[in-house]
Amino acid sequence: MLSAAMQRGELLGGVAKRARQLGHEIVRWVAHDQESIAMCPRCHARLYVRLDAVPPVVDGEALDHVCPS
Repeated sequence: MLSAAMQRGELLGGVAKRARQLGHEIVRWVAHDQESIAMCPRCHARLYVRLDAVPPVVDGEALDHVCPS
C-alpha cells in the first residue's frame, strides 16, 4: 500500500511540474479511488489523472495551454 502511495505521489508531482512549466499554480490535488484532479487557481485550468489504466490517463488543459495570469 505504501508503494502505491509513493508511485501516485511521484506521478502527480511530475504532472504538476509539467503544468508549472506552462505557468500554472498547482496547489493541491483532490483524489477519489484511482482518480485525482487539480486546478490552477489563477486561470482554472484543470488536470486529470486516472491511475487504474495502463498507462495512467493524464489529461487537462493545464498541460496544453499557457496560464494567462
